[in-house]
Amino acid sequence: MGLQLSSASLTIRVVSGAVLSALTFVVFYYVPANLASLVSGHLPSSIAPAASNLASALVGSTLPVIGLVLTVLVFLGIVLRGSRPYGMILILTGLLFAAYTYVVMQGGTIGITLSGSLPHGASGNIAIDVSLLMLLLLIPSLLTIFKGALLLAVHK
Repeated sequence: MGLQLSSASLTIRVVSGAVLSALTFVVFYYVPANLASLVSGHLPSSIAPAASNLASALVGSTLPVIGLVLTVLVFLGIVLRGSRPYGMILILTGLLFAAYTYVVMQGGTIGITLSGSLPHGASGNIAIDVSLLMLLLLIPSLLTIFKGALLLAVHK
C-alpha cells in the first residue's frame, strides 16, 4: 500500500482514528438516529409529541446510514493517510459528507408540516429556503473530493 510506519506511529494512528471515529459515530449516527427521543425527553409533555414528530421528519432514515459509513471512512482515512488508497478514501468521504449535507438540508428547502398536536390545535406548512447555506456547506466536501482526486493522480 506504500505505507511505511513504525509500530508506535501505527498505534498513534489507530488510537486517534478510534477516538475521531467514536466522535463521528456520536455526531453523525447516534444523534440523528435518536434525535426524536433526545428532544422529547427534555421538553414539557404538552409539546413533546410535536417536537418528536418534527425531529423525525427532519432526520429521515438515510442520515444514520450515511453516518455509519462515514465513521468507517474516517477511521480508514486516519490510519491510511499517506498511502495509495488514501486518495480514494478522501473522495468517498467527501462524497458522503456532501450527501449528508444535501440530505440534512433536504435539497435546499426544508419543509416542515405542523400537525394539530401543537398547543391550541395549530397546524400548517413551513418551507425554509436554505439553498445558499447548503451550497456554502458543500464547498469543503467538494474540496475534499478534489484533494482525493489530486492524490490519486500523483500516486499513479
